[in-house]
Amino acid sequence: MLCRKAGLASRRVEVKGTTGAADAVILTRNEVLAAQAGPGAAALAVVHGIALTDDRIKADGGLLKVISPWQPDGRSLTPIAYRYQLPPQ
Repeated sequence: MLCRKAGLASRRVEVKGTTGAADAVILTRNEVLAAQAGPGAAALAVVHGIALTDDRIKADGGLLKVISPWQPDGRSLTPIAYRYQLPPQ
């Protein structure tokens, strides 16, 4: 999400939600690259502790944790998936 306010620099905000604690979130490669491309121009907003109701169709509550400015670096990132190109047959 791109946020703008008159007289201030634009800020790209990545928003994540979880039913668990605010200790880790899953980020895509592009989300990380976008945040790293503009040092100081990104923020991470995590809504955590969300309650799911009505057979997991409706979300309710939650607490907001904001990291701003947000600059993800290698020390805080853990690879959890790889794309493997199959060899031709």
